[in-house]
Amino acid sequence: MEDEIDIRKYIETILEHWRWLIGIPLIAALLGLGLSYILPLQYEATSLIAIAPPRLNVQLETRLQTPSEEFQPSSRMLIDLAKSDELVAQLFDQLSPLPDGIENRADLSSMLNVETGNDPSIVRLRVRSPDPKFAARVANLWASLFVNQVNRVFEASNAVLQQLEQQLVSARDALDVTDKALIAFQARNQIGNLEAQLSSYRQQQEQYFTDQRFMNATIQNIDALYRQLSRQPNDQPASLVDELSVVFLQIKAFEAQANAPIQLQVSSGGTISSKRISDLLDTLEGMRESLDVKRLETEQRLVEIEPSILSLQAQLQESYTELDRLTRERDLAKETFTALNRKVEELRITIQSEEEFATARIASKALVPEKTVVSRFLIIMATGITSLLSTIAFLTIIEWQKNGSVRFSHNTC
Repeated sequence: MEDEIDIRKYIETILEHWRWLIGIPLIAALLGLGLSYILPLQYEATSLIAIAPPRLNVQLETRLQTPSEEFQPSSRMLIDLAKSDELVAQLFDQLSPLPDGIENRADLSSMLNVETGNDPSIVRLRVRSPDPKFAARVANLWASLFVNQVNRVFEASNAVLQQLEQQLVSARDALDVTDKALIAFQARNQIGNLEAQLSSYRQQQEQYFTDQRFMNATIQNIDALYRQLSRQPNDQPASLVDELSVVFLQIKAFEAQANAPIQLQVSSGGTISSKRISDLLDTLEGMRESLDVKRLETEQRLVEIEPSILSLQAQLQESYTELDRLTRERDLAKETFTALNRKVEELRITIQSEEEFATARIASKALVPEKTVVSRFLIIMATGITSLLSTIAFLTIIEWQKNGSVRFSHNTC
């Protein structure tokens, strides 16, 4: 049969030593009371810092972005920044005089504590010290330094503005260089003259092509009329129609206008000059030879004018290309200068408004604490209850050792 745990034995043992249950907690409470008078009590002062993105966000130029725009620091980042060595050193240097017990930055850092909730918009800076006035002074000074540090790190700074202003000066110089280069090109710009010369040559070329087509057509008409007249006897008198055909071809051959005021008065059935067919054929042969010579001259002129046209086209294209390149360089320099100028103005407005629309602000200053963090009553209660529980546990262990190894039973007494 298994051994049973008799709870009554333990209760009786504890009640038998009731003097211990009263005496030991009482002594511990008295010791706690004495210790509370020996050790200095701590006062805690708290200052609140509000973190928020800038309410004023000037966007004059969207193509250039500064790293501080639309940025919200995290809780871990704010805690590390508040307890950074640089900030603690600044706080230590500005605290004068220092109270007893604060000899270096490590001693001061042990007094500081930073807390943030799930929302990093509120940061609590807590300072504990035996001197309540010193705790409040440190908390407020720490809050002021912390706010300046946050705004310096996360807001647009003068260093960024100076860098952009230097780039703006370089952009202005580049724009001046491109403007001068474009002005120098316009001073020697021959595009107008080249276009006029090319237009003149092209008009000549077009006229030569027109003359060439006209002469080819006239030669074809002469050949056709020559074949037609060749079918008749050479000594036969020429008819009025044949003579008129030759006359009109002569007019075309000599570039007479179609509306030339030519009036022929002939009697029906007669002739103009009483020429024979052979005379008309000789006339047509002479006309054809003259047109052949003129056609060859026209073809030669077309060959001679072509290199001049090609050379002018090449010179004109070179001028167009150079003008386009200089214009593009000037436009690019102008766009760069305009974008940087807008960004500089945007940053100046942002920096001027930082004091009013800062990322970090002191939401609440620390007041001089009136109560300690832990009161003497709590110390007495804590030491008394702790010693009472320890005494009960001690008596229980002693009773258990007397009875030896005990196993729990499933049956109740």
